[in-house]
This record gives sequence, structure tokens and C-alpha cells, in this order.
Amino acid sequence: MGMREAMKDFWWYAFTSEGRDTRTQFWPPMILSVAIWMLICWLLWWLDEQFYNPGEGMSIGLLFFCLPSFFILVWACSSGFIRRLRDIGISEKWYVDIQIMSGIPYLPFLIVYIMNGFKQTALSDTLFQLGASGFFIIMGVLLLISLLPTDWALKRK
Repeated sequence: MGMREAMKDFWWYAFTSEGRDTRTQFWPPMILSVAIWMLICWLLWWLDEQFYNPGEGMSIGLLFFCLPSFFILVWACSSGFIRRLRDIGISEKWYVDIQIMSGIPYLPFLIVYIMNGFKQTALSDTLFQLGASGFFIIMGVLLLISLLPTDWALKRK
């Protein structure tokens, strides 16, 4: 399967999570999609900085493009990840567990932040940094899982 077909399949099934994706059907289109999104956002930010709002940072109009498109990209990548898990032989039930586990590191931060009346303190900052570290460790493990070969979990049973 060529890059064009892989990219077409990645976005064709982006919002359905149907089927299975091999490593070559998942990684190149996902990385290319993220790179294209980053390039477009950077180009729009640069044009905004040069011609419309010099020295004022990102305009709200630019955020109306970057944020929704980011969520669409995350949705497509998570659907691709579910297809990749299915190809490895791991059920979608694990994906729900993974989502819950990736939110747990932020719970202590949220509790302290709410108890302090939504005020930022040194403790809440530290807990947020620890939560972010836990989140990125979980994401790193997930990336390693998505590198496993086709039917890996089924062959181990």
C-alpha cells in the first residue's frame, strides 16, 4: 500500500474506528497529518504576526482555526489508534481503560485546585507537573504498544 492509499484510508476511516491498521497504515499518515497541521498553524501564526498583530501574540481568529482542527486531528488519531490496537489483537475495552488511566494523574491537581477556590498555588503547580509527567509516561507506553507487530496479542495466547 502506497502513501497516498494509506493517507486516504487514515482519513476515510478517521471517525468510524472500523477495520484494522498495520504499522505502515497508521504511523506515516498520522505523523504526516500532525506535521501538516503544525505547518499550517505555524504559517497562519507567522502571517498573523507579520501583517495583522505584530508583537501581540496569536489572534483569536487564528485560535478559531487551530483549536477545532486540533480536536479533529486528535479524534482521527485516536480512531487510528483503536484500529491499530485491533490489529495488534487488543480489544477496544483496553482503550477505555487507557483513557481513564491517562486522566488519573491529574486528579490530585484538580482536587487541590478546586479546594483552593480555583487559585493557582505552588502545590497545585507541582501536582499539575506531576500529572503531566504521568500522562506523558502513559502516552509513551501507548506509543510503544502501537509499534507491536500485527496479531501480537493473539500469538501470545
